[in-house]
Amino acid sequence: MTTYDAAFGTPRKNHKFKLNIGRLVSANPDIRLQEFDVFEAWRKLGYLGMLIKSIRKGTSKSGEPTFIIESVTAHHPWEIDTEIEKLSIALGQDCIAMIIDGYPGRLVGPHAAKWQPFNAEFWLD
Repeated sequence: MTTYDAAFGTPRKNHKFKLNIGRLVSANPDIRLQEFDVFEAWRKLGYLGMLIKSIRKGTSKSGEPTFIIESVTAHHPWEIDTEIEKLSIALGQDCIAMIIDGYPGRLVGPHAAKWQPFNAEFWLD
């Protein structure tokens, strides 16, 4: 997947990133997200300029069922937070844990502040 910078017509680097998305909906923990919910939210948001390469299920050390998503995008790293926040809201999550191109992890979403800081102990790779 090669994309081009609109202003300069030059190829943009594709950035690999991973997401950990809790499967329990923040407002109602009795609801458990399914793969379909993630794909449908992604589709409704216009795919966010990102390609899902894989999606797996896991369980964090805290016992929370979690989706582990590998993706790629041509967005610059500082542009991705906005898109991931939209996904977090669409899925009813306080925040989503994210690592991009091997940089330190971060939490992104409307209520990320209450879960800060990113804790690598709970990260599922």
